[in-house]
Amino acid sequence: MGHKDWKALARKAANEQDPKKLLAIIEELNEALEEREKQVRGRVSTKTEQGNRLLFVDDEASIRLTLPPILQERGFQVQIAASVSEARTAIKAHKFDVLLSDQTSTLTEKAMDSPSSTPCEKPIPIA
Repeated sequence: MGHKDWKALARKAANEQDPKKLLAIIEELNEALEEREKQVRGRVSTKTEQGNRLLFVDDEASIRLTLPPILQERGFQVQIAASVSEARTAIKAHKFDVLLSDQTSTLTEKAMDSPSSTPCEKPIPIA
């Protein structure tokens, strides 16, 4: 399966008036975004500076695709998780300096409960 241009699909969706066609385009766009996310997840940053390892947790593929590159441009070594389960696995395997999660995530201090991390006393909301 070839790489689909998710940006072109997004433009096409924005201009589509027929609801049935729009749903089909959105499904194709989601597939393209998931494929792109797999590519982004496969990249490993070589930076090892202290204080820059970030675990980014979000259940929306489009968010996982767009925000991590911005964080990487600002010097963070970003690992992505799509669920609490994936986040827990990552936390057990690696030490992170920052955990960034959307407000609807069910991450709790128990999710951070591992020998390689120290949980915050309370979440820090970012608006």
